[in-house]
Amino acid sequence: MASTSKSSNTSHSKTKFDSIPVTKVELVQWQGFLKWLIVNMFTLGTIFVGFILLVVPTPFPKFLQSLLNISDQWMPLVLAGIAVFCDIADGKLARAWQVQSKVGATFDGLADMMAFGIGPPIYYALNRSNIYQDSSDSYAYFPLFAVTLFVGASVYRISRFLVLTFSYYNGTFKGMPTNVAGCAVHISLAIFGVDHWCQPWMLCCLGILMVSAVPFEKPSFLKDKSRTKE
Repeated sequence: MASTSKSSNTSHSKTKFDSIPVTKVELVQWQGFLKWLIVNMFTLGTIFVGFILLVVPTPFPKFLQSLLNISDQWMPLVLAGIAVFCDIADGKLARAWQVQSKVGATFDGLADMMAFGIGPPIYYALNRSNIYQDSSDSYAYFPLFAVTLFVGASVYRISRFLVLTFSYYNGTFKGMPTNVAGCAVHISLAIFGVDHWCQPWMLCCLGILMVSAVPFEKPSFLKDKSRTKE
């Protein structure tokens, strides 16, 4: 009896969350292929806008900057805002079109890690003056430590989140979400500047919050209402 219940539960969870075809041939022939492709393009957009355009020299940020008529210091925050839109859109569309999968959830988590967990501190490290300065002052190495802590915390937090997502999830984040922490870094950099003394401390505090057990409630407009009804 127990084994029957266990197998039915496994079957139910698979059809609910992992009904995407496995082979390439099945995937192309699948009726939901176009929807699946659009969702993953939004996820890829999170990486492209939040990481590639942020740290790789390209003409696109300058073009967008002239189009919006804003200064250099606000451009990373604008890119982060577009990345957040892509991050929200892929999840909303995946649920609405019922093309959710464990691979897609992992892809989305890794995209968040790159755009919000790795991109902002790497941008800070590349643009801060003398972050690798050889000095007898031990504080000179603190910014590099802060960058390492933030990146490590984001990788750990995403790993923990993916494990919890595949086992249970009740709509409350454990620790500060990576995208919130990444956007907070961009806001701080835009307001105070890259070389301000507070930036390493901000990275450390946000890193600690990401790996903490402090609960962060998911906004109601982002919650999956189908789960709350079950």
